Amino acid sequence: MNLLLTSAGITNEAIKTVFSELAPKKLSECIVAFIPTAANMEEDKSWMEEDIENFRKAGVKEVVMVDIENLKKDEWLPKLKLSDVICFGGGNTYHLLNWVRKSGLVDELKELLETRLYIGISAGSIISGPDVSYSEDIFPEEEKGELTDLSGLNYVPFIRVVPHYLSSLFSNKKDEDILEISKKLNYPIYAIDDNTAIAIKDGKEKIISEGKWKKYN
Repeated sequence: MNLLLTSAGITNEAIKTVFSELAPKKLSECIVAFIPTAANMEEDKSWMEEDIENFRKAGVKEVVMVDIENLKKDEWLPKLKLSDVICFGGGNTYHLLNWVRKSGLVDELKELLETRLYIGISAGSIISGPDVSYSEDIFPEEEKGELTDLSGLNYVPFIRVVPHYLSSLFSNKKDEDILEISKKLNYPIYAIDDNTAIAIKDGKEKIISEGKWKKYN
């Protein structure tokens, strides 16, 4: 299973290069299924439009929107099967994880990812880890809603991702804040800014960055 975990998607040439290396086809032949469900809780989605446009700028064949909250399984599953890349966009981490389960996608995803690349943007990167229990320390403004099971997809059980490192747009992204969070966890944390990504191939992580990042624990 190959994964590309980002803070803000394909934001620079270094990340684009690794995207090209991990993708199952040439980018010009790749269909990206973009799951915007995490953003359904947000009023301003302008940042998501930029994330989608960055895929187009990278030269992919097509970006297909697949909202698992507002589509039935017999509608979203064929779209994912036609894709080469499945991207989980940013927004509310709890809302996204809840709908990955509630929609039934969690039952299909592991098989889909045998031949497709997983890309996470912010919330989409967080849910790939062991759990999202620490997310409330990172994004205190997010509401859990009906989600009670905070275990993640566990595709990367050996690390946890903190996106938007040092961003002025989010609270609790300073070194001292993340250090306090890291004391509660048993795994290494990678705090990554919007110009950094983590590539996961054959169970090993590699940092790609034109910005700033830091490893804790």
